[in-house]
Amino acid sequence: MSASECMIWADQELPLDVTSKAILSKLAPLANEDDWSWMTIEELSKRVGASQRTIQSRLRMLEGIETPEAKAERVEAGKPDPVIYLRKTGESYRYGTRDVPYYELMVDYDLVARVQATRKDRKRAHAEVRGMGATACTHSGPPMGAAVCTHADEVCTPMGATACTRKREPTESIGSLTLTPCARTPEAVAGEILAAWPEDFRQRSSIREIASALRRERKRGSDIERVAAGCLAFVGNRKNWGHDGGPASPHKLIDSGRWETSVPPTTPQGSPGKRTGFAVPAAVRAAFVADNGSSGEALAKSYLDPSGWRDADQTLLAATGAAERWLRERGYRVERLVKAGGVR
Repeated sequence: MSASECMIWADQELPLDVTSKAILSKLAPLANEDDWSWMTIEELSKRVGASQRTIQSRLRMLEGIETPEAKAERVEAGKPDPVIYLRKTGESYRYGTRDVPYYELMVDYDLVARVQATRKDRKRAHAEVRGMGATACTHSGPPMGAAVCTHADEVCTPMGATACTRKREPTESIGSLTLTPCARTPEAVAGEILAAWPEDFRQRSSIREIASALRRERKRGSDIERVAAGCLAFVGNRKNWGHDGGPASPHKLIDSGRWETSVPPTTPQGSPGKRTGFAVPAAVRAAFVADNGSSGEALAKSYLDPSGWRDADQTLLAATGAAERWLRERGYRVERLVKAGGVR
């Protein structure tokens, strides 16, 4: 999601006290596309107008953290589990000499969608009252020479526009009409992935966590549809399941890059699928093995041997996302290896 959508969620009537609500309202505008946000306790205290101790206690409440006594009282009274509005991601932002934790805002996607739909209907109604109603997409033929829009659930550009302005890539043509199906959102792909997991193991993950992992993988250059194919192939092979009788959590599977071991390579038809770059030089491999001690040979076989090498700038070309992350974390100059046809 975006910061604007996080702000829509934070501005709604949530069952929170004034201080907790203000904390969400201050974090929401700073959120990235993964709904991650950060701010120091001191800054939150200034902006909210509460003591630092109060801010810390409200953050724990928003995380759903309870003392053993409070939990016992709640269970005894038969009250439901506390609602979680944010959680620590385990990542931090380096602010001066301190590491400030990133919080993930647990945005209610359904609530945001309802608010956006209501606002869209209100704008449309106001436009019609002014006599400047939006022109809906026409499917019987292109009005006034404009191409037909296939987004049946949306109104095109308001204020009298007749052509849909959404970015799309043509995929099929019938006569003079171009049909352009919309790409699936990370949430839609995440729902398909979670539905394929065994029912007893779905509680290990959520659509929100999977969608966030998909966005991170898309930033690394992967196609989320290909990620989904890898996840479905992984869960369909019981040999991949763990000692507890079930597969790994889907969002952790995506973040680790293990989905790539299950998806078949997608090289263009007729392409031999050769990688760009050449094999890693023997001198580089020997230095790598020496640097990693007794595990050097095994690590070289796992991460270095499948990689390519670009001699112009002495860069490793990692074959998988997992190898790229492993090598980058240890200070090696590395890029993701590109196969023929631009396929990663």
